[in-house]
Amino acid sequence: MLWLMTMGRRLNGVYAAFMLVAFMMGVAGALQAPTLSLFLSREVGAQPFWVGLFYTVNAIAGILVSLWLAKRSDSRGDRRRLI
Repeated sequence: MLWLMTMGRRLNGVYAAFMLVAFMMGVAGALQAPTLSLFLSREVGAQPFWVGLFYTVNAIAGILVSLWLAKRSDSRGDRRRLI
């Protein structure tokens, strides 16, 4: 139970809820990602090129948004509003 204590304080309920939701979103994304390509190619009938392009654009967009948010957070210093 010591890992629940942070610098002598009790665990904040909002922080715990946020971490739980973030963890569950990560699990959901990890379970969804491998099956989405099969769904797109088999059920939707998309060509493999378009499925690959979808994953590529999705990854690049995620990187660009992360970099933009990091730069904005560092320059303005207001991280709470970004979250």
